[in-house]
Amino acid sequence: MAVNEWLGTTNEEWSTTTNWSRGVVPEASDDVQFSTTSRNCKLGAAGRKCRSLKLKSGATYTGKIITAAGALSIGDATAGEGNVALDLTGITVEVTNESWTLNFVSTSGTQQTINFGSQSVRNVKVEGTGSSYLLESELKSVAASTLTHTKGTFTSNGKTIDIGLFSGTGASTRTLNIENSLFKLKAEGVTLWDFTTTTGLTFSAAGSTIEIPNANAQAVGTSIGSLFIGGGKTFGNLTVGNSAVTAPTQPALEVTGSNTWATIANNTSKAPKAITASISGTLLTVTAGGPVAIGSALVGAGVTTGTVVLKRESGETWELSASQTVASESMESFAPGIVFAVGSTQTVTGYEGNGKSGAPARLASAKPGEQFTMKKASGQVSVDWQRIKDSKVDAEPAWYAGANSVLTNTTNWKGEAPPESATAICILL
Repeated sequence: MAVNEWLGTTNEEWSTTTNWSRGVVPEASDDVQFSTTSRNCKLGAAGRKCRSLKLKSGATYTGKIITAAGALSIGDATAGEGNVALDLTGITVEVTNESWTLNFVSTSGTQQTINFGSQSVRNVKVEGTGSSYLLESELKSVAASTLTHTKGTFTSNGKTIDIGLFSGTGASTRTLNIENSLFKLKAEGVTLWDFTTTTGLTFSAAGSTIEIPNANAQAVGTSIGSLFIGGGKTFGNLTVGNSAVTAPTQPALEVTGSNTWATIANNTSKAPKAITASISGTLLTVTAGGPVAIGSALVGAGVTTGTVVLKRESGETWELSASQTVASESMESFAPGIVFAVGSTQTVTGYEGNGKSGAPARLASAKPGEQFTMKKASGQVSVDWQRIKDSKVDAEPAWYAGANSVLTNTTNWKGEAPPESATAICILL
């Protein structure tokens, strides 16, 4: 265990021994510190490692850490100096390859801190057996980035995590604490949250919010859109949709697992995207627009030229704005919103979110004709301008969809606004 300072004496390469105060390239047991110099540090290929990384006390580093493909692995069997794993305060990071990854691999049980300063990184992995990490800053990255947690303890400490997607699937012992944090998941066309396997996982999310601004989703059996695999866990709030989304290019967010939520906010009030297609028997040809949702399948995404021929299988339906007997018609793809896995039960403290005229918020099952269930212990639900399909709720407390909502194959939803509270007037004589 030793401090190894970046001096940049010879060139900009991490791999050059004479650039380091110890005369060797950092090893897994070295605490890397950046001293006062303007020399950039190029990480280069994979295999870079250290026990910790930060700015030397009192130093001013005016160069940059320049990343490439590969990874920097941080950690060994002992905690970094001062129990710091990473502190990028006062250090500029320039990412030149989107696949670059920070791997936190310590096997020390001592809690260590991670501080990204004001830097935008890329992929982050927490995968040290028995490790414990505490986030001390916002984690921000691009839509193509991934935060992966497979081993050890990761505590987000109420900080914002602004990243593409999160993967927490696995079978190793691990603890994930995201209490009071905001997760912004902004990737599209992928699994945004992955709790496929939750063996060995301890998860706490009280007071947290998972925000999915684009509400683009994956229909069952396709590779298009995005998916939220809840794993039957208890979450904080889920907010789907953003009024800044100008034109939906995918249908609703699909959520799997019978999960428990604080409040689900369905803010996906955007008009469905128009497409043009012709129909002949069980065949449908898309000539412009897209995508089209056919039963549980999504096809023809982003088609602007040419044709896509689709076959309607037994029991599947097309969502049309006109009769199928018309040879050529204007159709609607599914509006953005939220769909839940068939047969799943979502237990919520609250459900909210109103669409608007011509752009209802969609709430549906992942497969037409087969319901999912929502449960609420107390307090009525009151929304409006919803497009609710294949949804079952309890008769009490009351679930009011509003007078402007469209209900299809629903159980116990009320297609009206809640009655006004009666006021009793007593006159004392």
